Amino acid sequence: MKKYLKIASMILVVFVLIFIGAGIGSSGAETTVHDKKMDITALDKEISRIKKETSSLKKDRDEAKAIIDKKDSAQKELVDSEAKLK
Repeated sequence: MKKYLKIASMILVVFVLIFIGAGIGSSGAETTVHDKKMDITALDKEISRIKKETSSLKKDRDEAKAIIDKKDSAQKELVDSEAKLK
């Protein structure tokens, strides 16, 4: 009987240690970003938000470049027209 009790207590201790380790591991799986503590799911959401924002900014940049190119083209055309008029 003592042998079974000893084995059962060892198994119980192992399970308790596993649960304690899992608790410590999951609570320590956080980091600080922009002065906020975040876990992996929050970091994934933040990364997705930043990717969308970056994509939007790239689109805006491309549109601005297109406008600048049109302006440069129009200005060159104006200079050419003024030269023809003289």
